[in-house]
Amino acid sequence: MAVVALWLATALAMEPVSWDQLTDEALKAWERGPGAGRNEQVDAARQAARRVPLGPDAVRAEVQWGVPDQKQVLTAASVPLGLGVLERRFGAAQADLVQASADEERWAWVMAVQDAWLTWWTAAELAEHLDGYGDDVEEGLQGFEAAVEEGLLAPLALEDLRAESVQVRAEAAAVEQQAAMAAARVRAFLGDRPLDAGDHHLHDHHLHEADEAIPNPWTALVARAGDHPAVRRAEAEARAEGRHARALSAARTPSVEVGPMWAPDASGSLKPLLFAGVQVPLQPGVSGDQRKARGAQAAAESEARWRAHWVEAELQAGAEAFDATVHRLERLHHEVVEPLEARQERLEVAFTEGLVTADRVVRARQERHEAEHEQVEVAGALLASVARAQAMAQLLEEAR
Repeated sequence: MAVVALWLATALAMEPVSWDQLTDEALKAWERGPGAGRNEQVDAARQAARRVPLGPDAVRAEVQWGVPDQKQVLTAASVPLGLGVLERRFGAAQADLVQASADEERWAWVMAVQDAWLTWWTAAELAEHLDGYGDDVEEGLQGFEAAVEEGLLAPLALEDLRAESVQVRAEAAAVEQQAAMAAARVRAFLGDRPLDAGDHHLHDHHLHEADEAIPNPWTALVARAGDHPAVRRAEAEARAEGRHARALSAARTPSVEVGPMWAPDASGSLKPLLFAGVQVPLQPGVSGDQRKARGAQAAAESEARWRAHWVEAELQAGAEAFDATVHRLERLHHEVVEPLEARQERLEVAFTEGLVTADRVVRARQERHEAEHEQVEVAGALLASVARAQAMAQLLEEAR
């Protein structure tokens, strides 16, 4: 059984990570990594809040002996009139702040994993696109080699065409290096797991043909700006500062002492009595501390309002950027790539008929390649925007 369990654990550890699983895998990695320590901090803060005593906070005992008619014994429990409620609420607010800070770090972790993944994925897609383009160039060279053999093309012109293929391969090698470095960063987050790009192949799919069917994923997020962990953390800080200010007032709350005492009667025997007293602490520095705490509360509330406004503006900017990216992708395909494709085809036909020189064909291919390269990058930015918005939506849903 132990061998089977080990085999299953190894198989699961080597299961590829796809884009659709990325957010869940990032959350699991958070729980295994820095999230474990944050959870300990949250649990400790919760326990500390629950252990703030409600009721008596001190016990008093006095013995007076020596003079026969002055002998007495006193025991009393000191009970603050606030019963420690304000202190416990302050502790709970502090625990909420620790939780909110951990949630904000968790969010930043997932977004960092998303950024690392998208860097790897885009570079890997570009490298594959470049390799495919290089294959097309080399396939086209075969026709030009036949033209050289027939005396229709100078050997030097053919070398110019081969130089284009070499340049594409060099560019692909550079992008592959970027992809390898980005993959290493992803594995630093998720562990030694293979990465699977899934079905999102930009060089195979023309997103511009389905742009109308792609809803803007950012629009629904704008209304949920208040649920963003940065906003919740600022609000938790404001509540904690408010509870702090109120808890400070407990330092000046009177305490009632109640308990039995024994004092001598006329015959000198100790008789039980009930003792009650009130203690009023002066605490002259508390008012200044309260003013500072209220100032900190006002500052935190202002920060929370500003943070909510900023997050909403950022999400709205994401929605507008998505629409702009879709529009750019459409124009790039219809107004740049398609015309350059048609131009290259016409020049290649003219070249075989001896009407243009090889350098014009090379330049046409390079310009088309650069436009297609840009198209892949823009399509990647579009899919990256979708992935990031989906990750945010999942995190916001879990935070409810």
